[in-house]
Amino acid sequence: MDTLVKEFERRGWLFEAKRSDYARHPENTIRVDHNNLTFKLREKLKQTKRTLTAEEEIEKEKQGYVYHEKVNEPTGELMLILEHQVKSVSNPTLNDNKKYFIEDKLGFFFDWIIEASEVASENKVKRRQEDELRQKQNGLTAQFNSLVEDQESKIEDLFSNFNQWQKVEQGRQFLNAVETKMAEHGALTQNQNIWLKWANSIITLADPIEKIIQDTDIAIVTDEISDSINTLAIRNKLGIDVGKKQLQISKDILESALLKRR
Repeated sequence: MDTLVKEFERRGWLFEAKRSDYARHPENTIRVDHNNLTFKLREKLKQTKRTLTAEEEIEKEKQGYVYHEKVNEPTGELMLILEHQVKSVSNPTLNDNKKYFIEDKLGFFFDWIIEASEVASENKVKRRQEDELRQKQNGLTAQFNSLVEDQESKIEDLFSNFNQWQKVEQGRQFLNAVETKMAEHGALTQNQNIWLKWANSIITLADPIEKIIQDTDIAIVTDEISDSINTLAIRNKLGIDVGKKQLQISKDILESALLKRR
């Protein structure tokens, strides 16, 4: 461990034993090229059966087992474990064995650390690219959903205008009935004419037809995503599936269409 720490310092790698938020014990941490790597130095253990007491022998015969029948014993053999992915080996671990000790192979461990740092940096780049791609896709989805919501608003406006038009038509019928009834009582007075003129102006102002005509003069965008937008809006507002239209739009088509709509 002393050799490891001195070599870390020689290479300019910051070493510290620190406890993370999720670890029960402090971790051996080294910082290499802005990457935090962890490793463990452990002693191999072996399990051996211990001599049971007479009471434990009776309990084992009854229960089939005894708590802690086997105990861990130290072997004197160390393991040096790098807890990160490297490219050259599947399990970056050094073990004491009959051929060599860990300290004889530390060069491999330092090479693994460099590899692990490179892999960590590559993974950071991949994650950043994935995040950028995900954010871009989320942005496209949000824009598409906004267009669907706009189409839903147009459906709402259509029915709202229809209801308003029905009220206006009923209002005109009502005013005609009022004027007819007034005439039955004789010639219309000046005040009655003024009232009818005022009432008709109110009805005319409430008529949505002129506004609808003006709105229909605004250019309507029709492109690769128009049908999908309209189909989703109809499904969401009316609960109606209008045929089996393709609702899945590729990212490239969606991005191209949204770019043209700007």
